[in-house]
Amino acid sequence: MPDHSERDLLFELFPETARKLYPEDGPSNPTLGLYAVDEGKLALVYGDRLLELEPLEKHTKHSVMCDLCNTTLSRFDAMFYRARIGAGLYQYVSLCEHTSACVKRTTREKLQHLVERLGLLD
Repeated sequence: MPDHSERDLLFELFPETARKLYPEDGPSNPTLGLYAVDEGKLALVYGDRLLELEPLEKHTKHSVMCDLCNTTLSRFDAMFYRARIGAGLYQYVSLCEHTSACVKRTTREKLQHLVERLGLLD
């Protein structure tokens, strides 16, 4: 009977490969993501919680920084969103207009920070 699982052996002998096959954040961590939905809206998902980000008209005259990937954006590449966080309470965020590229540039930690900032954590 083996004393070690396949996972244990991979972590010991090939740690980089093992991290790709068995991410340490694994299935025990809640789902975390930013997804495009209808009418230009975005959905920020954390576990079983969802926060809808509603796009606003562009009114900036200066460059801004994306709140997710921390890239400096021209006024033409930035989008502003409003998130309802309570009765009559809103949070505003600036994100890259091309959200899919933004999500690829960011890290899980930065996405987690956005979740915390917008109040999706209990």
